[in-house]
Amino acid sequence: IDLAHWFFGPLTDFEVVSKAVLYPYRKIDGKLCQATAEDYVFVKATGVDGIKIVFQADLLSASFCQYVEILAENGNLMGSIQKDIPSFLFLKESRNPYNIGKTILETSQSNFLDMQMNAFINSVRQKEINDRNSIGDSLAVSQYLDQIRRKANE
Repeated sequence: IDLAHWFFGPLTDFEVVSKAVLYPYRKIDGKLCQATAEDYVFVKATGVDGIKIVFQADLLSASFCQYVEILAENGNLMGSIQKDIPSFLFLKESRNPYNIGKTILETSQSNFLDMQMNAFINSVRQKEINDRNSIGDSLAVSQYLDQIRRKANE
């Protein structure tokens, strides 16, 4: 949701398309517990200029899986910070510096928590406001989540 907000926000028109408890019992800390929340949700939203956005979140996947896919007139982007999910750009027409077709995007493995904490510390030391992931951005994401919860409970 934060990426969608940064790329295409502000977001509006949230619609919970599907939500479900697919596993009524889950193992938490080695104990079998009855589920008290959905383990699958599929949500639609609208971004600036009417851009259509879909989100899928689940607690079903055996491993952590996070990626973004952006579809556009000239192609699509598949992006992930995970080593086992390749990032690539596929273009119908060349756009400098990328050629037509599929271009694998190499990503380096980084410790994003360390990077985030260092950016925060440097902002405090230099008395500068970071232009990414501002308090306003965090507030917007929190408000989006509240809207999704309300829609899910309607």
